[in-house]
Amino acid sequence: MCADRPSREPKRGLTCISTFPSRCTVLAFLSVDQRLDNNSRSEALATLGQLDALNAVVAGLSSLMIEQIKGLHLHVDRAAKLDELTQSIKAERLDRGACVKDVQIQF
Repeated sequence: MCADRPSREPKRGLTCISTFPSRCTVLAFLSVDQRLDNNSRSEALATLGQLDALNAVVAGLSSLMIEQIKGLHLHVDRAAKLDELTQSIKAERLDRGACVKDVQIQF
């Protein structure tokens, strides 16, 4: 959830796909505006760092997978996939706020 949006119930159907499922609940307290003590802040930053590293691994593996799929010369309707991605980003931005960034994928 973005800082510019009020907190509310988690999005229905959203599941944790983290290698460390407990990480999804460890940061739940950040969904409420509050002052953090130094220990909570440090723990949250450490967890966010771990999640960021995992995200980088997923992004890297995804790029590798896309490159390997390109080698198979499969037909992909690029316009349809780009439209699907655009609609997905719009839906996430409506739900989560302006912090949802555009993603560029070359199909």
